[in-house]
Amino acid sequence: MTYVNRINALYSTKIYASRTLHFLKKDGTLRPFAIELSLPPLDQCRESVRKAFTHAEHSTQGVVWQLAIAYVIVNDTDYYQLISH
Repeated sequence: MTYVNRINALYSTKIYASRTLHFLKKDGTLRPFAIELSLPPLDQCRESVRKAFTHAEHSTQGVVWQLAIAYVIVNDTDYYQLISH
């Protein structure tokens, strides 16, 4: 959450920290099962804001699931490009 706190401290910039639970399929591939998106607390008196999302294909829940996946992909790409290089 260190980098999330630093980025969220900037004016008009907010990101989520993501945590993903994967399911190992019989063919050896991983499929995302659940995604948790977290925002750090705004001050020391509050707890972080967390929401969990599970796989859905139809209606609004399907769109929300796709957005959660997009957050995970962006965070993974940012970590790879900014920190591991």
